[in-house]
Amino acid sequence: MCSSESDVNAGGSLEPVDFGQCLVRLDAQHVSELTTMKSNYESGG
Repeated sequence: MCSSESDVNAGGSLEPVDFGQCLVRLDAQHVSELTTMKSNYESGG
């Protein structure tokens, strides 16, 4: 997924920046989903 997003700037200096930002965004999204799941389990929901 991140490789596809960074393709816009393929070969340029922004390609690794785009890729890194994508990874950070996906990681934050995953942490948020896990936090929500944990909260739901703890509340019995």
